[in-house]
Amino acid sequence: QNSQLSSKMLFPSVIAENLMETETQFELPIYILQGAFDMQVSYSLAKDYSDLLLAPKKGFYTFKNSAHSPNLEEKELFLETVFTILENSEK
Repeated sequence: QNSQLSSKMLFPSVIAENLMETETQFELPIYILQGAFDMQVSYSLAKDYSDLLLAPKKGFYTFKNSAHSPNLEEKELFLETVFTILENSEK
């Protein structure tokens, strides 16, 4: 499966890299959509990273009833959030 192949190929780089030290400034908008109960990506670490980011626009969106897949666990709220981000980016 593609996701397993991607994980296998990318995981060593993910482990070796500390984005909080190397990738904090961007020239494009950055939005993090994070499940509060995510056990694969630490909620508090994602929030700390978001706070460090420098970007023309940025946002951190919490899905209070989700873990790693808010797009599946809170579909309606996820879509609503994505469309809100899209609408605000056009302004």
